[in-house]
Amino acid sequence: MSSEVEKAGDELSKKLEELESRVKRLEELIASMNLIEISWKIARIEALSQRLLTYSRNELITIPRFEEELREYFSNLHALIKLLRSRMKSIDWKLIEESTSVAIHASKEAGLPFRIVANLMVEKLGDDVVKVISEKDIKEAYGLIDLNYWRRLLREKKLI
Repeated sequence: MSSEVEKAGDELSKKLEELESRVKRLEELIASMNLIEISWKIARIEALSQRLLTYSRNELITIPRFEEELREYFSNLHALIKLLRSRMKSIDWKLIEESTSVAIHASKEAGLPFRIVANLMVEKLGDDVVKVISEKDIKEAYGLIDLNYWRRLLREKKLI
């Protein structure tokens, strides 16, 4: 009888090891799929920021068209932040800030008023806006007056 119990225990151990192995392979597969999805979204954000830069230098692009592109950029950026938050332990905010820097400078070059840009950033990025927007970029692109507007807006929205 004890040999039957040992045999059953061995079979259970083998089955358990097999299940653990299958779970580990599935976890690795899911991790790979997550990485692919994150990489795709990052590539999309970078493509959108480069498109903003190109549009900012194109005289045939109207301000409303540029604003639509900027809105799409910030919507996609927000989606990336949500994805990173759900799948990663921490987020490299500096990396995202580098991308928003391009968008801010492109907006200025395109002639988009900062108040539109600022309100769009707050609307699309919500609480994360303070983590991904650099005051230095605002000051460099738009100047001190708009930087002061930015600070007032963040205080009014209770984001700082």
